[in-house]
Amino acid sequence: MDASLGGPRLRALKQSHFGKLKFMHLGSIRIWWVWLAIIGLFVGCPSKQESASKKPTEDESQRPAIRVLLVGSEELAEGMKRRWQGTSQQPINIKTLSEESLLAEKGLKADIVIYPARLLGEMVERKWLNPLPAKMVEKCSKGPESELTWPIPWQGQATYGKRLWGVPMGMSIPVVVRQTPSVETKGIWPLAELQAIALKSPDQGSNSSDANPKESASVDPNAMIDRFLLILASQSTISANTGAFFQLRDLKPRLLEPAFIAAAKEFSKCGANSPTVWTGSHETAWSAVQRGKAAWSIGIPNLTPPAADAVSLSAGKLESGSQGRSGTLLVDSGSGLIASVSITTFQSAVSNFFLEWLDQNDQREALSRDTTSIQPRSIGQGVAAANRPDLASYQRLRSQLMAQGLLLHELRFRGGYRYRQKLGETLVKILENPEKIEELLAQCRQEWETISEELDRDAQQRSLERSLQLLEADAL
Repeated sequence: MDASLGGPRLRALKQSHFGKLKFMHLGSIRIWWVWLAIIGLFVGCPSKQESASKKPTEDESQRPAIRVLLVGSEELAEGMKRRWQGTSQQPINIKTLSEESLLAEKGLKADIVIYPARLLGEMVERKWLNPLPAKMVEKCSKGPESELTWPIPWQGQATYGKRLWGVPMGMSIPVVVRQTPSVETKGIWPLAELQAIALKSPDQGSNSSDANPKESASVDPNAMIDRFLLILASQSTISANTGAFFQLRDLKPRLLEPAFIAAAKEFSKCGANSPTVWTGSHETAWSAVQRGKAAWSIGIPNLTPPAADAVSLSAGKLESGSQGRSGTLLVDSGSGLIASVSITTFQSAVSNFFLEWLDQNDQREALSRDTTSIQPRSIGQGVAAANRPDLASYQRLRSQLMAQGLLLHELRFRGGYRYRQKLGETLVKILENPEKIEELLAQCRQEWETISEELDRDAQQRSLERSLQLLEADAL
C-alpha cells in the first residue's frame, strides 16, 4: 500500500522539496555575491581622495618646451631663461629676432611673443595675439590700486581697440640729457640755449664718417624719430587723443603743417651741432653726455654702470617755440616691450602662468639690468637706481611725466613700421640737406599717402581709430 499509495506522490514530494532546496541554494549564492561586491566597494577599493593622492605627479621636465619669440638681445634671452629655470623645471626655448624678421614671418610658431609696443597694432591686425586673460586684466588694471596695479600709461601702451593684449613691461620716454648745468633750470631748457651750449662744446665723438649720417653705420632711425617728435611735442598744440600725424576724417598726413616744419628746422640745427649723438641710438647719446663726449642730447638711459669718473647728468623736457612754452605732450618711444600669448599656443595655462611670472617685480628688476625696455613697477627703486644717480634722476622725472598725455599712439597702427621707416629716411636727408626741409617733408607726405592706399585707406583709418581707443577691437 505504501508503495502503491506513496510512490508517485513521494516522488512528487521529493521533486518539490528538491526544487525548493535548489532554489534556496542558488538564491543564497546570489545574495552572497551581492554582499561581497558591496563589501569590496567599501573595503577593497580606495576612495577618490586616496586615489588622487596616489596618482603620480606629472614631471614638468617632460612637458613640451615653452616657445618664446623675443625681439631683444641674446643677453636678455639668457637672463630670462636662467630666471625661469630657477622657477620651473619645464623646458623653455627662447628665440631672439629683429623687428624686421618678426614682421617677415607668415605666422607665429610660439606660445609667447615679446615685442616692442610700437608693433602692437600690427600684431593685433594680423590676428597673431590672444587678448590678455580676464584674470590678469582684473588684477592689474581694474582692481583697487596696489603694488600689482600697472601705471595708467603702461596700460595705455598695451591697449589697442579698448582691449589689453599683453603685459606692459615698461615705457621708455626720451628726455633731454646734458652735463650738469651751473645754474639750476628745473629741468626745462630752451632749445636756443641748448644749441648754444653745443656750439661752444662741439661733439667730441664725431669724425669724418659720422659727419655724414648716410655713411655712418651707427645711424638709429627710431632714435632720430624720437628726438624729432620730442621737439615737435614741445611746439605742437595737437591733442594726443585725436592724433598728431594724421587727420582723422580722411587720414591725410599733417607733415606740412607749421609745427612739423618748425620742428624739422630745429632738428636740423641740433643735428648739425652734434652729428654723432643726434643720429646714434639712445644709449649712445646718453653715454656720450655721461662721459663728457657731448654737451647734450635727447635719449633714454643705458643701464650699464658708468665709469667711476663719469659726469653727473640732468634730464628734463625741452622748451621751445616763439613763445617759449613748455611742451605738454610726451613721446612714448614705443620701444618698451609687451609680452603676449600667441594665438598659436597649445599650452594656454602655462603661457598665462609665464605672463604672471614675468610680471613679478623681482623678475622686472632683474631683467631691467639687460635692457631699457623692461622696468620695475617701483620707479626710482632697486639696485640700479641706487648705484646710478643719473638713472635715479631719469626715473624720478619719468614718474612725473608719465601722468601727462602721450603723443605716439597712432604709429602703433597697422603698417606703422612702414610709415616710421619713411620718416626716418626723411630725417637723415634733412640733416644732409637742411635747405630742402619743406621739399623733403612733402616727399615723405606723398610716400605716406602711397602706403595708406596700398593698405586700403578705409581699413587704415579704422586701425588708426583703434590705436587711439576710438573703436573697439572686437570689430576685427
